Amino acid sequence: MSIDIRPLTKGDLEDLMPLIRDFWNFLDGLHEARGKEFDSERAKGILADTMDWQGHSIYGCYKDGLLVGFADFWILPDFFHGGNILNIQNLYVIPDLRGRGVGTAMMDRIIEIARKEHVTDIHVEVLEENTMAQDFYVKMGLGEKMCLLQGQFNE
Repeated sequence: MSIDIRPLTKGDLEDLMPLIRDFWNFLDGLHEARGKEFDSERAKGILADTMDWQGHSIYGCYKDGLLVGFADFWILPDFFHGGNILNIQNLYVIPDLRGRGVGTAMMDRIIEIARKEHVTDIHVEVLEENTMAQDFYVKMGLGEKMCLLQGQFNE
């Protein structure tokens, strides 16, 4: 399978938004605590803003010219780890291509970027119910489990 992984720009947002909506629906099916509708325009505005933020990257995975997956992540300095950390915010592959190497190719690219940016640790948040993603990240070498506590404010 020939795939192309590249940074996304604001010009790619129209192609990205259907995948964002699908990801939202997938996560909402796993974890129904959200209780609100997907707001495409709000999500698009936030994505457009974060594309300008230092340390944030969003990459798209293309197969035959079609966007079939995306990952966004932050690289941040961390004094405790003695270097940079990379926090994967989201990684999504369309259902038809799961298990076919697309996610692995995106993770390989993220790890390549991490090495180039002198990242000491890669962190990813995964819902407890999303065992498929947990298994994937363990396979990719992210096997140390941590506890994340979350609270929602200003909804």
